[in-house]
Amino acid sequence: MSKMLTTGPFVVPVMTPGTNEPPKTLLVILSNPTNEWKSVTVSVHSCPSSIGVPVCNKPLPNSPQTISLPPGTCDLLNFSGYNAGDILRVTIEGDISIFADEVEASIVGRTSSGIHEPTMFFRHEHFLATDNH
Repeated sequence: MSKMLTTGPFVVPVMTPGTNEPPKTLLVILSNPTNEWKSVTVSVHSCPSSIGVPVCNKPLPNSPQTISLPPGTCDLLNFSGYNAGDILRVTIEGDISIFADEVEASIVGRTSSGIHEPTMFFRHEHFLATDNH
């Protein structure tokens, strides 16, 4: 059985502090600090705010993404296709552990001008272990 971590649900804010714009891109940063190749699949599901009581089962357009990381490397995945007010949930499955002894992950939202949204920032230690997609 593969391991899976999640952010749990979080809301995309209407405006990032210090800007007049919402975050448009969700960045998923992955690091493989081990001496072996590692592989994970990253999924981002959206609960659109425009449909009343949302159901979190709509994947973003380029989700899921599977990536293999050589030993000692990092990579960055970009996800878009959501709107301000939407609820997002990120899951990462595969060679990942809550203890960060395999692939490490962090997530941040970014505006089109490159400003990071602090309420969309998740360090590896903020993820939760789960058995549910």
